[in-house]
Amino acid sequence: MGLFWMRPNTFLSLDSNTKQYIDMEFQVRPVSPIDGKGYFDVLHKVKESTMESFPEISLKAWNRDGWFPDEEHRNTGLTATEWESVLANPDLTTTNNLITLASLVEHPQGMTCVELADLYKREPNFYSSNVSTLSEKVAKKFGLADVDQQSGTFEYWTVMCLGRKVKKPRSGNYEWKLRSEVIEALNSMDLSRYPLYTDKPETSAESESSPISKAEVEPYGDKDFLDDVFLTSSDLDELKELLERKKNVILQGAPGTGKTFTAKRLAWDILGHKDGGHIEFVQFHQNTSYDEFVYGYRPTEDGKGFEKVPGVFVQFVRKAIAHPDEPYFFIIDEINRANISKVFGELLMTIEADHRGPDESVTLTVSQEPFYVPQNLYIIGMMNTADRGLALIDYALRRRFTFFTMKPALKNKKFTDLIEGRHDSKLSALVKAVGKLNDKIAGDETLGEGFCIGHSYFCQNNDDNDPNFASSIVSYELIPLIQEYWFDNPKKVKEECDALTNSVK
Repeated sequence: MGLFWMRPNTFLSLDSNTKQYIDMEFQVRPVSPIDGKGYFDVLHKVKESTMESFPEISLKAWNRDGWFPDEEHRNTGLTATEWESVLANPDLTTTNNLITLASLVEHPQGMTCVELADLYKREPNFYSSNVSTLSEKVAKKFGLADVDQQSGTFEYWTVMCLGRKVKKPRSGNYEWKLRSEVIEALNSMDLSRYPLYTDKPETSAESESSPISKAEVEPYGDKDFLDDVFLTSSDLDELKELLERKKNVILQGAPGTGKTFTAKRLAWDILGHKDGGHIEFVQFHQNTSYDEFVYGYRPTEDGKGFEKVPGVFVQFVRKAIAHPDEPYFFIIDEINRANISKVFGELLMTIEADHRGPDESVTLTVSQEPFYVPQNLYIIGMMNTADRGLALIDYALRRRFTFFTMKPALKNKKFTDLIEGRHDSKLSALVKAVGKLNDKIAGDETLGEGFCIGHSYFCQNNDDNDPNFASSIVSYELIPLIQEYWFDNPKKVKEECDALTNSVK
């Protein structure tokens, strides 16, 4: 390199780009490690092969995109239509071939076999052998033995892929990406039946390939949702529209408005059945970290070192990627209790609706693997608006979510019918007293609607028909809340606590 800088017309730089270029263009492969004699042999062979100057060779080497074969030698002559016929021909293309291609099409920016193996829990050789064997069949069928070679022998994988060396700390030495015409052919196919992960049965039968048989789950639809949750059908339609448009929704509201209860049932409704396999539930807290959410280091089993371990979000995203035709829901309770920007890290952009999919991949800091959030993953967060000790939410994340306010349903007819059906006069009187209290809370400049008392306090079952049920709610749940709300106004606290206590006498 130094010789080239000092005398560029006399000496050639043998950096990695230039070595790859002269190997491909002139079949000149420098030995490694190289000595003085070997270096001058390379210069002599290159000069014999071209009239171009060394600066011109270096410029061409660095102007290439790094993928082999380069742009001038990439065309195999095969069209997307021809690839469609190949991929649909069972005599040429096996199920494992298609599993490999389905894995690669998820990462059009390029992946090494080691990275694919780590991601989908297979052996690296699974990917290299399936690409090579199918490519060899295609090469022989279409007479492609003259496709450019990198090292003197025909490398069949170039029939369907481009490749290039990768730099550490990425796993593996060489990354592959599918040719555009192969991707076009694959996009015309239904790849959902080919499992990317080894934990899904390798079969083309939809009933067998589903993570959970439909017969094993309980159906759940709009009627079930509206029976369970004190929202209207228009509220449900609005929630679905927000989630579909933005992909991320936060249910915000006062304590006891049923945010967590609603989130899970909203996911069930969109799924069409009760199924925990498509739902991941986490709760944020002040110590929630990037390491446990995205990627971190954990001690190895033998205690002699550390290994890179994907966090709960990355693992769940991989499940969603493996089943692109099915919705998946990542539910985060108390989403504003953690340092959100710190927890999400570089993934903050990938959750945006406009930045979903493999074309918007980012490189994970720890594992150095490409990562993206698919279109079929939805994030539902819950946020308590009455928690004084927390900022409402990080502004960087706020614009990536829509916000739906959950309000107390004390005046909802379905709720009042429920309370009346309990035949508990004290409970009915308490609900009316809390309704009046909420009017005062909403009108208080230091509090507001976000601090109103929700209906969930009164939806608890009283299976034992305890006559002190309503009194217990007042003494152990509502009075401590009121004391917190008006901690600086003892007179107000006594007044409101007495009103609630008198309602249940």
